[in-house]
Amino acid sequence: MDSMIYVNGEWQKEAVAYVSINDLGFLYGDSLFETIRSINGRLFKPQIHFDRLENGFKKLRYENTPDYDTFLSLLNDFIMRNDFQNGMIRFIVTRGLGTMEAPWSYVGKTNIYIKGRPLPKLPDFPAHINFVNEEDYPVARFNPAIKSGNYLANMLAKKDADAINSFEPIFYNKSKYITEGALRNIFFIRGNMLFTPALSLGVLPGVIRNLVLKLAPMCNLLQMETIIRYEDIDGMDEAFITSTGIGILPVTWDGFESDSIKTYELMKLLDKEFYPTEEAIRFDNS
Repeated sequence: MDSMIYVNGEWQKEAVAYVSINDLGFLYGDSLFETIRSINGRLFKPQIHFDRLENGFKKLRYENTPDYDTFLSLLNDFIMRNDFQNGMIRFIVTRGLGTMEAPWSYVGKTNIYIKGRPLPKLPDFPAHINFVNEEDYPVARFNPAIKSGNYLANMLAKKDADAINSFEPIFYNKSKYITEGALRNIFFIRGNMLFTPALSLGVLPGVIRNLVLKLAPMCNLLQMETIIRYEDIDGMDEAFITSTGIGILPVTWDGFESDSIKTYELMKLLDKEFYPTEEAIRFDNS
């Protein structure tokens, strides 16, 4: 069935909806987005997603942006109109309409688009990943990182990873510090320490990334956001990647194997966050 999507104040059938040729998100990739998970028709952590989106508004100096109440209302309206129980909802904001002659001189307010998709299909555990040099791709990093619509480097790296049957490419920078995946954050475990790349490297503060850092003490793990050198990764005990779509996924790579014991403990804790009691579902929409 053709789903309903939101285009600048109107709900339209996806098959006939369109983006203006003068939208600066199309012309120059001048856009921000969040992908929020719907679980049994319940938005997962929408406030955290909005806070990250709002940080992007400030960083890119967007004007006339939606507030949290509008954000939440539109997302819930999308769920209702499409009976969208389980999947991912993309909330896209572009700077607005402009021209190729003067793209910095945009017209009116920001544009908003909302559409959904199914949850990603997960591979068998553990998933295979590969590591790639950022200098081989057109990676642009901000500090703090923003979730912009420019994913050219990510998509090129993902295409190359697919060609070698890798689920996720993981970048390292010119200093050979691990940064993040094309679509996901990465974690390593050694002993009782949980490591993930520091945000100062231009790493996106993923919603599940932040949640895992809070859950770590419940698995007797001391968490640390730090520098992780590419040369040190084979000495880790476990590794996993995270995102709102996949949750936590244990990983392996050429020359590395793991029993993923602590990772599975974290996965169970995250499941409780995704699927709380019915009473919690009724009262927790944060």
